[in-house]
This record gives sequence, structure tokens and C-alpha cells, in this order.
Amino acid sequence: MKWIIPLAIFSIVMFLTSGLLAKDEGYKAVLEPGEYEAGTKIEKNLPGDLDGLREELENMDMRLSGICRSDGSPDLEDIKKRLIVYKYGDAGDKGLKSLIALLKEKNVKLRRNASLIFSRLIYRPEVAKNLDLKKAAPALAEATKDKDFETRAFAWQALELIDHNLAEKHRVEGLGKEPARE
Repeated sequence: MKWIIPLAIFSIVMFLTSGLLAKDEGYKAVLEPGEYEAGTKIEKNLPGDLDGLREELENMDMRLSGICRSDGSPDLEDIKKRLIVYKYGDAGDKGLKSLIALLKEKNVKLRRNASLIFSRLIYRPEVAKNLDLKKAAPALAEATKDKDFETRAFAWQALELIDHNLAEKHRVEGLGKEPARE
């Protein structure tokens, strides 16, 4: 009977820390357990290089739907978007430089998607572990002056989490008063 309490405590501690002790599962880190099969198929169809991902970003909106599917199946577009974020994070400095370059593109979708990817990377430290996001702070500060409201808002959100003091200097005017979309 003496061993029941220590065993219970040990079991609870192991359960609570199991996520901390988990090995690196690659892109599966951004998926829910029920999405692994679909995620594996999507990951195989995504371009392996950053130039190919750039083309994907030109033709999509990186915002997640935030809506559960009624049949319980995974939303394949949301999985694809999370995998793209993972690929930029996994690319290290090359991915960071590519995202910074996208913030300066003429195409508004590319700028908006890049600022949104930065915002997502900050909330996923297991994905951004290969990146020094502070290097992106000057580019994000510049993106807070973008003519597109959503690009400014996403860039400021990411900047706020990277460097609060710099973000305060570049506070986005009009947040909360979203203008009509372009």
C-alpha cells in the first residue's frame, strides 16, 4: 500500500510532462493526431523548395478557417496552411530571408500571407526553433506601414510578440476599424 501514492504521483507527473518529453516529430508537430494521414498526403504534394511555396502563397489565403467540419473530417486546406508555416520554420535562415523578401513584394497576397506566417511562427515555438525571429523585426516594422490593412495588422501582431518596444513605435493606426478589403 505504501507504493500506491508514489506510483500515482509518478503517473500524474509523467502524464503532465509527456508533451515536453516528446521527440521531434517533424511536420506532425503542427497537426492534430487525427490529421496525420491527410497531412502526410498533403506534405508529399507541397513543393520542397521555398520558390515553390512562394507560388502556393500567391494563390491562397493563409488565414485558417476556424470552422469545424460537420462530418468531423480534417479541413485539408487548413492542414496545408499549417504545413506551409512549418516548412518556412523548418528552413531556418533561408526560410526567414524568404519571408522577409515576401514582405516587400508588390503582390498584396504575398505580403499579407508572409506577415500572417510570421504571426503564426511566434505562437509555434516548436516550429520556429530554427529561426531567430528578432532578425525579422525591422522588416515587420516596415510592414506596419503597408497600404494593406491586414498586412499591417498581422505584421504588428508578430512584431509585438518579437519586440514590444519596437512595436509600440510602429503602432498601427486604425486597428479595430477594418476598412473594406482590397
